[in-house]
Amino acid sequence: MALHEFLIETFYFLIATLALVPLFKKLNLGSMLGYIVAGVIVGPMSLGLIDSSDNIVQLAEVGITLLLFIVGLELSPARLKQLRSSIIFEGGLQMGLSTLVFTAIGIAVGLSTYSALVIGVSLSLSSTAFALSYMNETSQLTLSHGQSSLSILLFQDLIIVPLLALIPLLSINSSSHQIINMTEMAIKFGLFCGLIMLCFYVLKPAVSFIKKSQDQEISLAAFLFLIIGMALGMEKLGLSMPMGAFIAGAFLANSEVKIQIKTLTVPFKGVLMGLFFMTLGMNLELNFLMNNLAKIALLSFSIITLKTIILSIIGKFSHGSFKSGLKVGLIISQGGEFGVVVLASALKFDVVSAEINKLIVTSILITMTLAPFLARMTKFINNANASKLAQTEEHLEESNVIQLKKDDLAPEEDEVAKKAA
Repeated sequence: MALHEFLIETFYFLIATLALVPLFKKLNLGSMLGYIVAGVIVGPMSLGLIDSSDNIVQLAEVGITLLLFIVGLELSPARLKQLRSSIIFEGGLQMGLSTLVFTAIGIAVGLSTYSALVIGVSLSLSSTAFALSYMNETSQLTLSHGQSSLSILLFQDLIIVPLLALIPLLSINSSSHQIINMTEMAIKFGLFCGLIMLCFYVLKPAVSFIKKSQDQEISLAAFLFLIIGMALGMEKLGLSMPMGAFIAGAFLANSEVKIQIKTLTVPFKGVLMGLFFMTLGMNLELNFLMNNLAKIALLSFSIITLKTIILSIIGKFSHGSFKSGLKVGLIISQGGEFGVVVLASALKFDVVSAEINKLIVTSILITMTLAPFLARMTKFINNANASKLAQTEEHLEESNVIQLKKDDLAPEEDEVAKKAA
């Protein structure tokens, strides 16, 4: 019976995907928004075709795990080296300033320090899936603001690992509710380092095994073994399974089988990531949204505005132009999928309350639905710059013509002056 229900829900998921995602792509709104809207329509809060069952949630968790594995796999040392200064300066500055501002606001409205800090960090993260897809489609990735956006997103992807490791340590279970068990922290840190060292001895023969094997089924089984093994290892340490998958991907990023593994994972990436976004849409409670509309609208507006202001200031320091930073802000000022992952982990370990978590996640979701429209505004800035450049060139051309005419008349005036003398 459970299998039958699961297949029916999967069938509805595929129908919604095939109906809405191509439509949103055709409207240049991106597949992410299509998945979110599809989730809202077929979810339990709307038509109720798909109940937000444990099966769907577990599949979404698998999607997050594989997504983080692929993110780790794409963090090639060559790219990190090429953008290292920009990643450290722009990415670190954006993350630091955004976290500081949002954390201060959280403490000011009465949240505990740990809750405010986790929320501040989660709101500082942007949607890598949307931003990279949009910049690729609009050929902005090679431009200066595109490179800045990429550097900031890479920093955020890298910072996810320590963030997910830190959240369980912020869980307060002591009788005083004030002290973190430092002994437990030290033990977990030691085991974490041991697991990382073990990777060198486990992944190396595994990579060699995958390379020697010409059988695609064996290769697929081997790469799943690596992901699941690292994920389960991290879970045993009380940490996050997606973090284990990320580390496995990062270790394989510079390996000789990277292309082979990416070929195997590409078909799963879009579907599983789409499932994750669809689950977000399914969990969007319309009644909760309407009952807290003012709070959510204010919070969503604040997220976008504050991040855009911060990125504009960083753009001024990095490129000498507020406009460059403004374009970066319009592309990555929304909340992100990893912000939702961080909040889910914080909720699991009782760092953030369920009510606050729902409010923040809903606001992040709203900013993600606005992302395509905000990103389109970069075109107006580009058009304005192009128009200004054209006017400048026209003015210079007129000035040159006038100067040429003066130069042509100068000999005639000199000859007239000589005759008069």
